[in-house]
Amino acid sequence: MESAPKAMALISSQDTLTLACRRDRMSVLPESVIFRIFSFLRPNESAILSLVSRRFRQLCINSPYLYFCANFDSKGCLRRYTQFCYYVDKMMRTRDRLGIEIDKFLIHWFCKQPRYNIGGTIVDAWVKIATKCNVGELDILVNLDEWLGWGVYSLPECVFRCKSLRVLKLNLQMGKFYLVSTENMDSVEDLLLDSMIINERNFGEKISGSWTSLRRLILEKVHLVVELNITSSSLEELKMSNCEGGAYVDWHFSVSSSSLKNLCISRCHFKVPTLMNLRCPSLENFTLQGSDFDKLSTFKIASLSIENFRICGSNFLKGCCFCISCPSVKHIKIGSSNFEDFCFIEINSSSLGDLTVSDCELSRPQIPNFKLAPGKRIHIVAEKLQTLTINSSDKHLYNLPLSISTPNIQDIKWTGNPVDFSYLESFLSLVDATIYIKPSCQHKSKELACRCKLVQSLIYCAAMLLQSLKYAKFLKINIWPIEMFFMQNNEPIYFNNLLCLLLTVDSLTDQTPLIASFLKGLPNLRTLIIKCRPKSHVIDEPNFISLLGLCPKTFNLSLSEEGVKIFRRNAQDVEG
Repeated sequence: MESAPKAMALISSQDTLTLACRRDRMSVLPESVIFRIFSFLRPNESAILSLVSRRFRQLCINSPYLYFCANFDSKGCLRRYTQFCYYVDKMMRTRDRLGIEIDKFLIHWFCKQPRYNIGGTIVDAWVKIATKCNVGELDILVNLDEWLGWGVYSLPECVFRCKSLRVLKLNLQMGKFYLVSTENMDSVEDLLLDSMIINERNFGEKISGSWTSLRRLILEKVHLVVELNITSSSLEELKMSNCEGGAYVDWHFSVSSSSLKNLCISRCHFKVPTLMNLRCPSLENFTLQGSDFDKLSTFKIASLSIENFRICGSNFLKGCCFCISCPSVKHIKIGSSNFEDFCFIEINSSSLGDLTVSDCELSRPQIPNFKLAPGKRIHIVAEKLQTLTINSSDKHLYNLPLSISTPNIQDIKWTGNPVDFSYLESFLSLVDATIYIKPSCQHKSKELACRCKLVQSLIYCAAMLLQSLKYAKFLKINIWPIEMFFMQNNEPIYFNNLLCLLLTVDSLTDQTPLIASFLKGLPNLRTLIIKCRPKSHVIDEPNFISLLGLCPKTFNLSLSEEGVKIFRRNAQDVEG
């Protein structure tokens, strides 16, 4: 077909030497196996194989996978550039003349030198031939040069008329993209747009109205200058990665799809006030990861099928509002995120089983001009929530009131810094609670602690926390909330259902009276385990059970690896 020098323009001298030292061991393989191997080749490597033998030259002509890459940046590349264009052009015209179909056609045009950067025209010519050969997948990369008039790229009309096309990938190296044609693209199932600027206001409407078979939409490094509104009955997966939303005005992102199942937004940056409105009854998974929101952001999510909802590693520099109306959601995780201002989360779900809030940071908030009451910063409504896990790692979270309406919650795990517990209600169905809360600000003496505004504001909150846990049957807790409670209270809170208590203390010698006061409110306690490191000499006191306010005739004491274990004797042992 083409001479050896033309093919050799696509390879390096090192590749030529390597080729000469190898034997042709693939010619004995069936064509189907060889073509499968061709699908894993890098761009331009088919030119190397075409020099192996006559059979391989014919295989390269018939290969359903054609991958080409042009990267000529120096003035001395004119000869190689000419040979490259001749080789690819003749290859494509031969395919067109013989009517050989193409499964995948990849053409990446990186040339930046003005004399070589004519990709917008020559690439379109090769794409046109590929569409005539019933191409199944197109992978196009074009480096646009505004100085030469290629600042805006539009797909050639032949792409829209290609009924065999299933996958389309387009990379414009941050050039502008304009979707001209409105013809129906009823064959494309996967669309990947990479490294481009879209400032077309009705871009989403064109995608929605024309691409009627689209199942996967992936946006990578795309700057969406204006709003994006998508309405689709075929879209199943939507991914946005390293994208930017908005420029000068509010940015709206709306998706209305009866078929969308997975939505992922990762490492994106939104510089303007953002509104995301998702009406996707079949949505199963929503992930917001590693993204930055510079202005007020609002998320409205409505789905009948969503099961997993994740927000992690994101920064909200202004207020944010999440309204989640998903009756079937089972798992919600909010982790490693930063909230500079107020945060309002409302969850309406009848199936929520697990809510986890961990390692989040909250800067000291100011009262925002917002419709919500200033005190309610996080509001959670979940009728059937059974497990709540919170790891509050930020010292400013005491300014974050938390309101939870969860009448059926059974398991609570809460660690880290305290929050404002003043809005907590009693968990009537609570069975198991694990609490380890302690502020990160430390004081050398109790007198200094009493004068600390943080500690003073938390005394009432600690009382509300203990009040909300009073229906628990099994409680693991550290001494700090109890210590806060008895700073201004003399009478204990009664835990009438509590059967087992595991208490972690700092100094058993100093805190024994405090423990005794707390145990007065536990009339049905059966087992008490006290953990203390290092071991205290108070344990060896013969009247240690009495010091805790318990009856020595009713309780026994034993030492274990966990610490001190005190358990209620059987009724027969007590009578004996």
